[in-house]
Amino acid sequence: MKVTIDNTVYETNQNEVNCISIELDSKDKEYIQNMSDEESIYTVYSYEADPRIINAMKYAGIGSRKTPPNILNFMTEYAKYLSAKNIILRSGGAIGADKAFEKGAGENKEIYYAKDATKESTKIAKQFHPCWDKLSQYAKKLHSRNVFQILGKNLCNPVDFLVCWTEDGCNSNLTRSISTGGTGTAISMADYYDIPIFNLKDPLCRINLLEFNKKIDKIKEFKKPQSNNTSGVSGINWDKASGKWRVRITINKKQTTIGYSDSLVEAKKIKELGIISI
Repeated sequence: MKVTIDNTVYETNQNEVNCISIELDSKDKEYIQNMSDEESIYTVYSYEADPRIINAMKYAGIGSRKTPPNILNFMTEYAKYLSAKNIILRSGGAIGADKAFEKGAGENKEIYYAKDATKESTKIAKQFHPCWDKLSQYAKKLHSRNVFQILGKNLCNPVDFLVCWTEDGCNSNLTRSISTGGTGTAISMADYYDIPIFNLKDPLCRINLLEFNKKIDKIKEFKKPQSNNTSGVSGINWDKASGKWRVRITINKKQTTIGYSDSLVEAKKIKELGIISI
């Protein structure tokens, strides 16, 4: 069937209509009305299935405590929609966006709190916060628990996409600002790992999310990584002997170890740059 969002018609099904319809505010309407035809075509998100998927799909559902009521309602309905597809929510239990997602997710959820922060998650969070040394100890724990929202309990199983709301509409590390708030750490991490980010503050992201919904079942069936892959990233595995992440690349048709790192983030950099770091 067809659904119209501010005079723009999209093909969808009834379930998607129920979960995707969001009341746009006056600024959103003005923004969409002023878009050229070229912009409205080429800025819609195009998603390709990601081979890092491990077992069930997972998403981070997070955001500001100041999220507007209409968006909170959408978050709850969208979480119900995803839960019915056995897609797991990762969130932080905070008032506002987090609780709205959690309300709709039912039992398909992983909720992380400040008390769950570990030495390992803190090391990762520090790499993604621009003013880490200025944070209070409690704030550091909050940002550290955000790491689990993206990488999971074992810090080696990334989510497949992120849905959020922030006051500034941030959807990348480059657009992060003081108004992004604590959600910024998760957004920066997702951006680093090339994880799709849908910030519901941006009306175009809402349209992109509708397009993404059409791909979800196809993505769930996509070929999974090898069973011995523990990082979710090809060529990076946990080495029990060294207690570090091992990085390997193919050289002359053979798998060659090029480095080790305590940090999964740094291991990915080693792989990308081809730098030996032992």
